[in-house]
Amino acid sequence: MHPRTHQRIEVCWPYKEKGKTVNIWASGTVKRVADGLSDRRGKKGSILPAGALLWAWDEDKEYDEKAGERWLVLLPAKYNKQVQYAWRFDPCELVPEGAPTPPPRAPFIDED
Repeated sequence: MHPRTHQRIEVCWPYKEKGKTVNIWASGTVKRVADGLSDRRGKKGSILPAGALLWAWDEDKEYDEKAGERWLVLLPAKYNKQVQYAWRFDPCELVPEGAPTPPPRAPFIDED
């Protein structure tokens, strides 16, 4: 189980809130999956491992966060865990074929 290009996933993302780091589940789109041969973090960076994801998150006005993107290595062992840089499929990706697709979920704080 690994996300594919154009799928929406949620990443447990660190935010600063009142001087404290909290984990926020934020939804975004997989823009690219690194092939391990040519994808780099920046123009002169080292080659990314195969399976690294270019994840583009949505703007979050509540946290004054502009939309952006970042290369991430998301480990299968962190799937649906309550830890920083864990990941899971956005609920809009989990509907049965032919069913109406709900909108992506808004970011929310991990209460653990």
